[in-house]
Order: sequence, then structure tokens, then C-alpha cells
Amino acid sequence: MFIIYFFKWFNSHIYEKNHKISQTVLKAPVEKFDKDIIDPYETDEESEYEPEDDDESIDSEDPEADGNMDEEHKTPSKTRKRGRREVDWQVNKKKMLRNSGKAYDGNKKKAHLPRNMKLYNHTCRYKCNQNIAETERQDLFDNFYKLASYDLQNSFLSSCIKKKSVARKRNTDNGKQFSTEITLLNKRVCKMFFLKTFDVSNKRFTTVCSKTSSLGICGKDRRGTGPGRKMEQKRRKLVIEHINMFPKYRSHYSRQSNLNTRYLSPELNITTIKAEKATSSKKIDAKEHEDSQNTCVLCFDLQQALATPLITTSKVFYLRQLWTYNFCIHNLVTGKSNIYVWDETVSSRGSQEIGSCLLHFINNALPQNFTKIIFYSDSCGGQNKNKNIVKLFMFLKKATKIEEIHHKFLEPGHTFMECDHDFGIIEKVKRKIPQIFIPEHWRNVIKKSCKKFSVHEMRKEDFYSFSKLNETISDPKKDTDKHVIKWREIQYFFFSKLAESLFCFYFKPTLDVSFPFNKCICPTKVTGRPSLTFQSTFSQLHHDTLKINELKWNNLQTLLEYIPPVYHNFYKNIQYEAKEKKKRMSQTSSSGRGKKKAKIEENQQGVESEEEKDGDSDNVDLILYSDYE
Repeated sequence: MFIIYFFKWFNSHIYEKNHKISQTVLKAPVEKFDKDIIDPYETDEESEYEPEDDDESIDSEDPEADGNMDEEHKTPSKTRKRGRREVDWQVNKKKMLRNSGKAYDGNKKKAHLPRNMKLYNHTCRYKCNQNIAETERQDLFDNFYKLASYDLQNSFLSSCIKKKSVARKRNTDNGKQFSTEITLLNKRVCKMFFLKTFDVSNKRFTTVCSKTSSLGICGKDRRGTGPGRKMEQKRRKLVIEHINMFPKYRSHYSRQSNLNTRYLSPELNITTIKAEKATSSKKIDAKEHEDSQNTCVLCFDLQQALATPLITTSKVFYLRQLWTYNFCIHNLVTGKSNIYVWDETVSSRGSQEIGSCLLHFINNALPQNFTKIIFYSDSCGGQNKNKNIVKLFMFLKKATKIEEIHHKFLEPGHTFMECDHDFGIIEKVKRKIPQIFIPEHWRNVIKKSCKKFSVHEMRKEDFYSFSKLNETISDPKKDTDKHVIKWREIQYFFFSKLAESLFCFYFKPTLDVSFPFNKCICPTKVTGRPSLTFQSTFSQLHHDTLKINELKWNNLQTLLEYIPPVYHNFYKNIQYEAKEKKKRMSQTSSSGRGKKKAKIEENQQGVESEEEKDGDSDNVDLILYSDYE
């Protein structure tokens, strides 16, 4: 019972002043009401006031009753904004559990065990175990954590600790600054007994001692009350300069009240800002290196697949066609373009095909005196922004005379490349040509479109495999700071012969010149220094012609009646991959799309059987087949 009275005395002593202030505040309006306010209904004049005949009416002379009435009949204010409920915050819930001595999970999902009073079996000169029983220690422990407040607990610990000057101090700079005298229940105890009774650490003990003033008052805990993250003045200046780059205007409606206020255009957003910066960077590079003898500024892109054959019949819309690919490399300084054409029987349109076209251009079309190349392209991950292109550029800076390669990516959907202008010229000429029967006709159309077009036919021997390059160089996954490379955010690759490592490259998520590069070093998979030569690194990608889908081959054979007989052998000699037709029943398909596709395949099988029986393609019903390739 003595321990409980001790804690009650401690709480009343801490809040004694606040209690007196609150009592004076409550009594103040009552005294003012009795002395100063005059009741208007006590005059001799007639009054229209009629008292209510309600036995449950509240006497206004009772201040406590008035307060209860206000609390009960107080209507909550209606606001559209959600109020702050700090009690429900996970941080405050964890803090409450920790201050109460209960189990909780930390910020890193680490489980913390509950607090327990530790046993103390050591003998000391103060005879702590004999003076204070275990039941009294347990009561002290329970009441200490019932406070559930870090500041109140520190105040209690501070009341038990008395700071004294050091009796015998040695002449050392880092010597003892003060000594402590610890008491519990008016009995002197040792420090170890005190710490194990409340299960607190020595760090908290020293913190309480350092925060306790000469008057015995422990300072308030100020953790988490500091200001938020402040921006450096240098970075703040850069942000202001960046905002001032954009055009601003004054508003007609707020000009009188806010004379100095400026507004940005509502159409301005991050995407358009990046697109404008990429376009301006491309123009600056082309203008700076206009008269350069060692720098070449290029942009490359792959045109939308060209359908072959191109005929005027409406039946083509419902059938699969052969795709012809057109890859363009445009010189921004001279305005000339190198165009590489192939069809899907030769190769596909992946990163190895794009890299092979770039290799063909550097080996055959790029002058020998150029040692610096600046590439611009879109951000297509399957063709331009991937590990194969990165490893190709690392190989080129080692095996060729090229010293620097800059690869910059434009903003998708908001930027225009000169390659798009070349593709527009081809599309314009295509409208004037009624029919195109084989892929070779596409090459002739492109040659006649513009005199600055240099058209190259890509064969099987011109496409190279990057498998040996991948076996030599590891895939770039993290930079030197151990951060995972986010490929989608990269806008700039830089490769230099002067780099500290052979397989090293730099990258950053913006085209801003002042923004620093991140560095990545790709370790080799082979022992020793790898000897990368063109013959040992690259091999032929495809030794045989590629096979197309059997359904596409059947659709091409259906179109032979609209193609001149001289071109029939080209389509008949195309190899196709025969697949077993799996009959998809409507019961097994779970979605409407699967039912529709199964029905289309059944109709296709029925049409093929009718073709075999009748042998007349004019009587065959059309199958609505779309080509998603």
C-alpha cells in the first residue's frame, strides 16, 4: 500500500500547478456571472419571457451542470476534410506499447519482447535484496509502466536519482563529471538493482541524468519534434532557376490583389517538359557538330511493319500477310538516311537485329575519322534500351576506333525524330502505288521515295547472334553504389574508352548536363582478360530461313488468286511450321474470348475441308481472322 500511495503522491506533485490553473479557469466565469452580469428579466418592465414547465430543466446557477449540458448537446462540426487522428497512427500505437512495456513490432518488422523485471542475486554494500522485497519490486515495476508516458517515466526516474559532485576526481579530461545517489522507497540502492527493477538500459539512465537540471527537473523528450527535411540552399536555387525557365503570365482576375504573382500554363506537365528538353538537346547536338570532323549525330528507328502483298481487294483485311521490316538510321548533320529492309522469313525485329543493323552501318557507312557517335532513339525496351545494345556499345568502344558513344532516349509519344519524316515520305509514295506483291518491291519503292535514301537489303548472313557476348560479359543489374538499375527511367547512356574498366558504362535518368552520371561495371564471366574480336564474338544468327505460322501460310496461299503467277513461287516456297490443331470446345474455355477463338478455328477447319472437296476458292466463305503479330 505504501508504494501505491507513493506513486499517487508523485502524480499529484507533478500536476499540482496545472490543476490549480484549471480550477481558477473553471471558477472565473462563475464569479463574473454573479457580480457583473445583470439579469434583464429582474427589472420592473413587462417581459415576454415565459418559463418552461419542465421538471428536468437544468439550473443555470450550477456551472458543472452547464458544462455537462454543453458536452452532451454539442453537435460535431461538419467538415469535408478528414481530421487528424494521431491516436490511430501506427507510430503512436507502437510508441504506446513500448512505453507500456508490452511487445511490439519495430519499423523494420523486428519483434520486440515485453519488459520483465530482472532478478538480482548479487550482494552489495547497500543490501538491496534485504531492504526491498520482491513483491515491492514488482509493484514498483507495474506502476512504473502503467504511466505509459516516456516523459512521466523519466520524471520518476529523475526523482529517484540525486546528482552529487565527485568526491575524488583525477586530473583527466574525460573523467567522471558527477556521481549519483539512487533511492527507492526512501532506501539507498545500487545502480544495477535500480536498472534491473525497472528493466531499463544504462543509456536511458545516463540520458535522464544528463537531462536533469540542478533543480531536479528532467527535460522533456524532444525526439521527433525537430523540423522536417530541409532543402539545401544550392538545390533550392536550382529549383527556382528551373521554374524560371518556363514562360509565365499574370492573371487578369488576381492582378489587383496579387500584383507579383505569376502563373504557369495549365498545359505544362512533366512529360512535355522532358519532351522539350530532349528535342532541344537533339537540336543543340546537331548544330554544335555541324562542322565537326570527328563527331556523328544519328537517330534510328524501326518503321511500322509493311504488309505484303499490298493489293486492293477487301479480302486482304481478314487474312494474315507477310511482314516486311524497315530500319532507318538518319544523319542529323547531312540529312542522309541509311535504310535496312528485310522480311520475317529472313529474321525477326528484336534487339539482335537492331544491333546487327547498327554494326553494318558502323562497318560500312561510317567514315573512319569519326571517333564520337551520338545516337538518338525511342525508349523501346525490346529493341533499343536493353542489355544487348549496351554490351554492343561496350564492344565497339574496345574493338574499334570509336572513343565515345552517347545514346540518348526521347520521350515516348511526345517527340519527333527525323526518321519519322522519312517514314512519312515512304507512306506518301505508297499511296500512289496500287499494288505491291513481294518484299523486293518495297525496296524499290523506298529507293524511289527520296534521293537521300541509301537502301540495303539485309540477308541471313548480315544478322549476328549476341550469345557469345552474353557469355563473356555479365548482365548489368546494379551500379557501383549497389542500387538496382531501373531501365525504364534511364534517358542517357554514355560509353567511353577512358573509363576505369573495360566493361564500364555511365547512365542517368535525365538529359540535363549538370545532373551527375551513375556508374556500372559489368564483371566478366571468363578468367583473364577476354580477347574480343569481331570474328570470335559474333556468329550468324540464323542459318536457315525462318518458318512462319501455318495459318499465315494458308492465308497467303488464299491470296495467290489476286497475285500474278510470276510471284507464286515466292509464296509457295515459304516454309511454315506445322502445328497440331487443338480443338477447343466451348465447355473448356472459361472466357468469351476463348469461345470465340475456338469457334473461329472450327470454322477454319471446315473451310479447309470444303477447299479440299470442291477445289474452288471462289465459293469459300471468308473467315474473320485478325493478325495480331
